[in-house]
Amino acid sequence: MILVKPLKTTSALLAVLGLSALNSLSAQSVTSRIVGAMALTVPASSDIYVTPTFATSAVFRGEATAAAAGSVTFTGSSLGDYSEGHSIIIESGTLEGRVFAITANTATVLTLADPDSELAAANGERVAIVPDLTLGTLFPEGLGGVEEASIGNPDVILFPNDNSQGVEGFFPKAFYYYGIFEDVAAWRKVGQPLGTSFDDEPLPLGQGIVVRNNSAEDVRFYVFGEVLTSKFQIPVVSKKDKTNDNLLGVPRPLPIPLGELGLTGAGGVFDATTDSASPTDTLLVYLNDGTGKNVAPDATYFFFNNAWRLVGDGDLASRDNVEIPATAALVLRKAASTVDSVVYWTNDWTLPSES
Repeated sequence: MILVKPLKTTSALLAVLGLSALNSLSAQSVTSRIVGAMALTVPASSDIYVTPTFATSAVFRGEATAAAAGSVTFTGSSLGDYSEGHSIIIESGTLEGRVFAITANTATVLTLADPDSELAAANGERVAIVPDLTLGTLFPEGLGGVEEASIGNPDVILFPNDNSQGVEGFFPKAFYYYGIFEDVAAWRKVGQPLGTSFDDEPLPLGQGIVVRNNSAEDVRFYVFGEVLTSKFQIPVVSKKDKTNDNLLGVPRPLPIPLGELGLTGAGGVFDATTDSASPTDTLLVYLNDGTGKNVAPDATYFFFNNAWRLVGDGDLASRDNVEIPATAALVLRKAASTVDSVVYWTNDWTLPSES
């Protein structure tokens, strides 16, 4: 058991359980891995910027016996119905860490959303099928158990961010709250019929969420699931002719130094600055150790002369060892590009061994 404190205003518990395989076939298996949970607190009348730290547990793992654009095959398997609410995570090869949504399947073949026709590279690689992380799976009884009494002014709401809308503040896709309608408790969406449940609304791993507490009391909630111990790739959006904010997060249960995030260097997605007085890409960090709404970032960093630097720091000291807390969301502000594009940030991490 490892006790960690990812945020100054929260307590956290990471339960590390070494579990054996439930079953194993020649090329396919379902394996119990490492699971954990963390507790967070949203102060009264405040926002916090967080990311889902854990994944849902895989329902299938196996080696792709064939792969082509838009499909992956597992010869000799007998797959269940994963046509709704499931995705795959590639666990080896050049696509390791990439996530593709399942759109249909047979007993042996998965059909997947593959807009750039990349999946042929998954041939012979390890693949996991995972249920999508959703409002209902991450917060099955609401956030902190809060059931809204006032539909018009919810106490606790979530703002999943749209990462392709520029920098005029965060641009939320929607506002969600946990409310009761006709004796049924479920996640609801502001502006939609009260009888419509949004429990299945996906919360993509690697993206950030703003949690707002409008009430006069602190709200405590938990995130839990499977610990990702391999590479994970997170999409980063750049926009033509305008700066763009990406609200992201590292799905890891322990703090990670800036220099180990994998944002820079070969295959990185963060453009280095050549003039320290005019940073190119910047990284905005929210430590969630204060109170208030629409708060400013605690620190803003840029990459210059092969090291991370703090905006406003006159001596330009290296900040490579500054740790990003577990569960904390980051804003990667991409400078204006010549074309709209999506690139993938590869975060490579392993669980530290106990000393």
